[in-house]
Amino acid sequence: MVFATNIHSIGLGSLATRDDPKLYNTDKEKTLLGPANEHYTKLGQECVQQRIAIDLYYALNSYKSIDLASIAVLPGLTGGDLNYLSPFDITKHGEKLHYLLFRALTRN
Repeated sequence: MVFATNIHSIGLGSLATRDDPKLYNTDKEKTLLGPANEHYTKLGQECVQQRIAIDLYYALNSYKSIDLASIAVLPGLTGGDLNYLSPFDITKHGEKLHYLLFRALTRN
């Protein structure tokens, strides 16, 4: 289980914001919909070999771009879940987050 509130911007597998409105409705828009690099694909394949499932929980305080296209590979390959709550507000999303965690911790 990985919990995050921002884009992973430093270290191994760091990502940059790729959201560029100039690319919308052009042939280059499809580059925004795929992974930025192969790091997370390779990591996901290693996790599959070790029988590790990855659940990602992103609770953002604003509508920041976090490159979900790149990180969604991890739960996709490993059979985990990607949970995105934005903009996160504990009064609105607290019960949902509780349910998501309860479900993840009690399922077979």
